[in-house]
Amino acid sequence: MGIIQERVKNPNLVTVTADKVFNWARLSSLYMLTFGIACCAIEMMAAGLSRYEFDRYGIIPRATPRQADLLIIAGPVIKKMAPVIKTLYAQMPEPKYVMSFGTCAVSGGAFRDSYNVIRGAHKVIPVDIFVPGCHPRPEGFLYGILALQDLIREQSFIESKKELSVNPIIVPANVTEEQIIAKVRGK
Repeated sequence: MGIIQERVKNPNLVTVTADKVFNWARLSSLYMLTFGIACCAIEMMAAGLSRYEFDRYGIIPRATPRQADLLIIAGPVIKKMAPVIKTLYAQMPEPKYVMSFGTCAVSGGAFRDSYNVIRGAHKVIPVDIFVPGCHPRPEGFLYGILALQDLIREQSFIESKKELSVNPIIVPANVTEEQIIAKVRGK
């Protein structure tokens, strides 16, 4: 028996590290700032409706970058929007995460040969999660959020060095509901 188990006789007492408490709080209350530019934003909104309902995962939409942890870029990023996206990203508090949602946000999509479209949001700000597809499915959105929560769970709050954008999460193109259920139950 360990020293703590010998000294503490109360079975209701739980000991845990500060990292686990802070990471649990961060992954259970992700505040997202949506930057919906085109049709991908409709699929992102569908993930918030009653069938998928990301509120049950603690993902709450916010209207200001100063209260958001997660920036979701849905649609093609044009050159005129790049300074706005940089400003929004700079105003977000640390730790902050970015999701590129849809083919247009990932690589420019059907508009990639246009003179004013930037070929991916990662050219403007560091992106942590790539969700491909035209139109991306709400299942892909939820799968990306669950993968992000897994990585937040493993991070150290005390050593708070962000290494996530170095190894971004790439969500599979055709995520099924069974894969989402398996990911939730696999925790």
